[in-house]
Amino acid sequence: MIKTATNFIVGFFGVPESTSASRWKGQGSTLQAHRIKTVSLGSSKFCELFTEEDFEAFEYGYDLSFYGDCGLGSPVGAAQGLGWVREFVARLSQTPMTVFDSNTNSTLDGSNITFPLDQAFYADAAHEVSILNALAALNLTALSPAPLDPTTNHKNHTFSAARIVPFATNLVIQVLECQPSAPTKQIRMIVNDAVIPLETAYEGCKHDFNGLCAFDTVVAALQKRISEIDYEHDCFGNYSVPAFGTVTNGRAPAA
Repeated sequence: MIKTATNFIVGFFGVPESTSASRWKGQGSTLQAHRIKTVSLGSSKFCELFTEEDFEAFEYGYDLSFYGDCGLGSPVGAAQGLGWVREFVARLSQTPMTVFDSNTNSTLDGSNITFPLDQAFYADAAHEVSILNALAALNLTALSPAPLDPTTNHKNHTFSAARIVPFATNLVIQVLECQPSAPTKQIRMIVNDAVIPLETAYEGCKHDFNGLCAFDTVVAALQKRISEIDYEHDCFGNYSVPAFGTVTNGRAPAA
């Protein structure tokens, strides 16, 4: 099992560095094996090798990595999720896609056979990094209301990769007809069974105990968000990568 887990890790993260690497890097490789074995078998003897402080440091390292590489703390986080948000808004508005200026497939998304717009239920599958890109493009600021500190684990930060994009993470977006609501057509977003507040993400959404916001308000806000994301600049522009923690909207700085 250990050999299988090691091969799995190497496939995703590359061959570990030499044994002269720092203690943290050595710990990181072993902790990688631990987490995969625990998920696969329910437990791991690797646990006994580490202290609670080691596990907290390992977890926070992943928080920093995911936040800064893929989330709202990344200058390319929103751009890399732009294509999916374009698809999502096309489905919501039942409007065929005509703009293909990011990471969408014009052959598939331009066909009503491979990209239908009249379905009651849609399901997409992706890696956790792609889901976090989508969350950044959706501008779900409630998931990370403040930037992480790269020097200290304050332990009370909101952004937690283990909770937002764990194994088998899921994002559910519901369009609901709620008779007491006005207007009756509403949207809410749920990440791993947690309802996400939308009032900090979209102009016009108010605090709602059930996480609901008017359908038209969310669609309009997402269309505005799409217009603000410059895929070409964020992904390929000539700009200096800002210091960690200075990006909080998933966007690159102006050139």
